[in-house]
Amino acid sequence: MRRRAPPSTAAGAAAPAVDKDFIGVRIACPADVRHGAPIPVSGVFRLAKGAAKAIDPRPHRGLVLVVMHATGAWWVTAPFREVALFDDDEQADGEAVRGHFEVDAAVLDAVPAGDYWISASLGEWLSNALKTTVS
Repeated sequence: MRRRAPPSTAAGAAAPAVDKDFIGVRIACPADVRHGAPIPVSGVFRLAKGAAKAIDPRPHRGLVLVVMHATGAWWVTAPFREVALFDDDEQADGEAVRGHFEVDAAVLDAVPAGDYWISASLGEWLSNALKTTVS
């Protein structure tokens, strides 16, 4: 059984860039992943302070990751639901709150080979959807 890295609130090197007026969730992940390897998803959210706190006092806790296989099989996970979170996990950004996340989308020990579509949501905000191929 492969040991998955715990989710992180760090801004990784692959974190997507967003402009100063962006509101929502954006993710990035590699287009191709080796079978049996992690499927790293890097993301950022930026929400109005009130909207972020309405989701949860620790907004990361409300993050939902959806992984769909080309066969129609799908997995949903809330990677930060039971993770210790701290005050510095998100940053004030004007009238908004910004946070980063790094998660492994390989929610099964050995995801089947094939094409996957990955997206994330936080409250009413849905991220971009990305395709990655596990081969």
